[in-house]
Amino acid sequence: MMKDKKILYGGIVVASVLLLYYLFKGESPITLITGGGKKGTTPKPTGFDPIALAKEDPTFKAEVKVLQTKLNAYVKAKNLKYETLKVDGMLGAKTLSVIENLFGNNLLPITNKIQVKYFISQLN
Repeated sequence: MMKDKKILYGGIVVASVLLLYYLFKGESPITLITGGGKKGTTPKPTGFDPIALAKEDPTFKAEVKVLQTKLNAYVKAKNLKYETLKVDGMLGAKTLSVIENLFGNNLLPITNKIQVKYFISQLN
């Protein structure tokens, strides 16, 4: 019975020392337990990159310009207090912010060209 308690207390001490070591090292104990990535790292983006696509595909860039123009017209017509978008054909953070404010975030992130056409159709 006494031997079991020593093993239990020894295990608790070792686990505590390991957790303290990782805390002082700057890593989260949850990361240690779950085996997640290092603290402060973000996964590399994969898939659809609308800005890169706009630089390569003039048709897509033109569609984004149409979307930005229609968003600006809608915001102005409804007298909403959103910043006027620069019509540059780049689907950046400001454009996405206005889309999120108008449509909600259920349709974001944009992962293909069809979504841009959908937003254009909704602003007619």
